[in-house]
Amino acid sequence: HVFDWPELGVRLRFAHLREHSEATTCELSLEDIRNGSPKFIYGGVNFNLSSARTRSDMAKQLGQRWPGPDWATMLEQGCPVSLQEFRKGEPCVEIGTVAVPPAREWLLWPIIAKGQPTVIHGPGGSGKSTFAQLCALSIAQGRKVVGLLPQQGHVLYLDWENSQEECRRTVFGLQAGMGFAAGPTFQYRRCYRPLPEDAEAILDIVTEHNINVIVVDGATYAAGGEKAAKENAGPVFQSLRSFATSNLIVHHEAKDEASKTKTAYGSVFWREWARHVFELKASEDDAGLDMALFNRKSNLGKKIHPLGYRVEWAGDAITFRQQDVRDVPELAGRVSLTSRIAHELARQPTTLAALSLNLDSDPNVVKVSLYRMQKRGQIIRAPDGVWGLVAQGVFGGE
Repeated sequence: HVFDWPELGVRLRFAHLREHSEATTCELSLEDIRNGSPKFIYGGVNFNLSSARTRSDMAKQLGQRWPGPDWATMLEQGCPVSLQEFRKGEPCVEIGTVAVPPAREWLLWPIIAKGQPTVIHGPGGSGKSTFAQLCALSIAQGRKVVGLLPQQGHVLYLDWENSQEECRRTVFGLQAGMGFAAGPTFQYRRCYRPLPEDAEAILDIVTEHNINVIVVDGATYAAGGEKAAKENAGPVFQSLRSFATSNLIVHHEAKDEASKTKTAYGSVFWREWARHVFELKASEDDAGLDMALFNRKSNLGKKIHPLGYRVEWAGDAITFRQQDVRDVPELAGRVSLTSRIAHELARQPTTLAALSLNLDSDPNVVKVSLYRMQKRGQIIRAPDGVWGLVAQGVFGGE
């Protein structure tokens, strides 16, 4: 919260407000604004907003550095208002007064919904950051790529894992390989402190650049490290919520070798606080990698079918192209058997034995799925035992 007294050229800044069990504190700063450009005079000190004695002591300190103004009165004006605004929160509104709610907006369909947090988690080296920067470029330039539909906006990329140089190298590669325009793209900030502790400075950037999408790369260090990631998912989401932005959070996955379906590293609340969660899997070869995003959770409607991409590096250029996950043997096993059967039958009608062989699955398990699909009216069985689709389409999904 900032309070100006233009006739005196004084600015008091109450920043980084925190509520404790017995007090509410902030960092208080004094700035000189007489020449139009703020000049720092004193501050960065911890200040108890709710203590009369602390206000009296602070008024004396300010008077020593800038004699003249009635600092006690100015603090008496600023402290209660800062406390009130800090504690007030969002206004209460009545739901249901509008007959038809507006359609959900997406900053990047089907990944990032407006005003909501999306988490993408996956192992190291799977292309998470490269994909996140592709998303950031798509939104920043309002350009559709590989089936992703953007609403043009202003993006802030908060990076706890890489460097500005590495980010620029990836962006240049995507510009060369995917045809993005050269020149300014999105705002980038290399980060060191946990996001909740850095929220005030980030909010200043959000306000200055009219940011409406934030990319957090990566969540473990944004929470404060490996131990904090197991405990502090909530403060990260709360800080992002206070920015009133749409958010893409890039995270590592838990090291659970026994589980086929992986989860985000740390607290279960990385999943629970997110509205949209994707597990990213990749299979690498000499020419590039095959990437798949599996929609593990959605509070935004029905979960979407897996998204598949082929990513290749050729010189300085990076290219993405869409592909069906079911066509990649290393990734196809993570797609539901029903969906894989439909994909095979879309190629051509075939028998149970051939399906089982092509899908590398137990014939008895495949038979059960075939009869379920037949009962739902998706497939038919000819007298000669050949199975086929009633009408071509994608069934099952995740």
